[in-house]
Parts: sequence; structure tokens; C-alpha cells
Amino acid sequence: MEMIDNIQKAIDYIETNIVDDLSIASIASQACMSTSHFQRVFLAVCGVSVGDYIRSRKLALAGKEIINTNAKIIDIAYKYGYETPEGFSRAFNRFHNVSPTEARSQGEINTFTKISIISMFGKEDDMKNIVENTQNAKGAACSFCKRYHNEVQVLVAGKDVCICNECVSICNKVIEENLIGAS
Repeated sequence: MEMIDNIQKAIDYIETNIVDDLSIASIASQACMSTSHFQRVFLAVCGVSVGDYIRSRKLALAGKEIINTNAKIIDIAYKYGYETPEGFSRAFNRFHNVSPTEARSQGEINTFTKISIISMFGKEDDMKNIVENTQNAKGAACSFCKRYHNEVQVLVAGKDVCICNECVSICNKVIEENLIGAS
């Protein structure tokens, strides 16, 4: 599906330019869609709005940088587009449930990983993404087949999905239904 490939290109563009001032128009152009259509399709496929995705990714990456480096918190805030320390601290606290200073001392933060939707279609070129994005979740049940697997992957809209052909097929149908419903 070309539309799914285009959404993944837009996600990759967001990830590459995450510290830049991203506009919905520039992201939508990566997916070869109008901004309004892109926002509807992105929400239907990914289960999160474009703005929420960008905000969550920035705060997750900022949190990771805070606990893994000695960089000044204010510099990290500016890097991820926050104009004031107070604004960054409020957003950080809402996302991570701790202040940036507490996160640095405790070393614990919430995560929000990059969405990878292309891998669910089983393309050989994207098998590397499956390996990189697969979580080792012992005892996790697939959201579709309900069987327990040692490895499941969050493919779309926060669902834990195994990568068997049956579940990938079901996942494709869910995405198509969401796209038709979002039109």
C-alpha cells in the first residue's frame, strides 16, 4: 500500500528532523498528501495525532538525554523547541510524572518509541525494523490471535501484535477500515 509507505516516510522525516521546527505542511508533503488528509490518515493508522506524536517523541528523547548525559536541562529544553524552562518543566512533568531534575536523579522516565508501520506488511527490506522494534515481552498476548508469544511488536495504535501471517492480515484489515472510516 503506497499510502502506508508514505505515512512511514513522513514518520521517518519527523524522526530525522525532530529537533527542528516541524510544520504539518512539510511533514504532509513527505507523504504526498494535503495537510488535512494527512492528519486524518495519520490518526487512523497510528492511533495518535501528528502533534501528539511529535510532542511525545520530543519529551521522550529529552528525558533520555537528561538521564544519560550531563548536559544542562535548560539546553536540552531549548534543543527540543521549548522557549522557557517553565514550559519545558510543565510538559516534561505531565509526560514523565516527574520533574526533569527528579528524572536525572532517579534515572527513570516514560518512553515513547518511534512508530514503525511498514514492518507489519512483511517486506523483506524492512525485516531489520522488525528485529529492532520487537520488544522482548515474555508472556505478552497478541491483541488479535490472543496467543502468548515471547516476542510481540507494537505495530499500530498501541496494539501488541505477533508477526504471523494471520495477524498481519487482520492488522491490514483494521488499518484499511480505519482509513475508510476516517475519509
